[in-house]
Amino acid sequence: MCTVSVVPAGSGFRLACNRDERRTRPRALAPRIHSCGARRALWPCDPQSGGTWIGVNDRGLAIVLLNRTVRRAAGSPFPTLSRGALIPRLLGEPRVDAAVERALSQLHPRNALGRFEAFTLVMVQCDRIAIVEHRPNMTAITLHRLQHALLFTSSSLGDEIVDPPRRRLFAGLMHSTRDHLEAQARFHRHRWRDRPHLSVRMSREDAATVSHTVVDVSKEAIAVRYVPTI
Repeated sequence: MCTVSVVPAGSGFRLACNRDERRTRPRALAPRIHSCGARRALWPCDPQSGGTWIGVNDRGLAIVLLNRTVRRAAGSPFPTLSRGALIPRLLGEPRVDAAVERALSQLHPRNALGRFEAFTLVMVQCDRIAIVEHRPNMTAITLHRLQHALLFTSSSLGDEIVDPPRRRLFAGLMHSTRDHLEAQARFHRHRWRDRPHLSVRMSREDAATVSHTVVDVSKEAIAVRYVPTI
């Protein structure tokens, strides 16, 4: 599960992600450069799945994945692929619209029935953002311009439990200053003393925020900063 924010910044954007995982899951490997067809891409690797939850390619296309918890209907197919396998397949595309088309082909019922658990994919390039919501028997796409700071969050506790307090905090921090990048950084560091299980930098007995990743994309440069937090 994750908390993700996207903030426009000059000629580009900053994508930040707190990754929440079980404490027993192996620590991810630091980001390195991978070849994706004609593209080169940078992402940290989850050693358990061999995939990733966040990455960016040399055309400034950044993609992040949030797991979703959906009750599985009796008799429904058991997933055969890790959701972490999706991003490496999509970062070979040069443009966000091409990545959306590739995602749809990967998720078509003829090709993907039962292959992936529910998730949200957020793809950003320049001032364009695409959101792919995948649930059993349903995939929805939203495309729009990145004009203001956006927040996405998920939790195995239930999105309806963690989303409202995190969203109020995010809005309050963004409205408190004109420096939205600093507000974004404060948001991703935040932990309520009396509600650590609901916090952006969450902590509970079985799980915690295990890393913080920042992707900066502008006309001048592309950079990834990955920091393990436990």
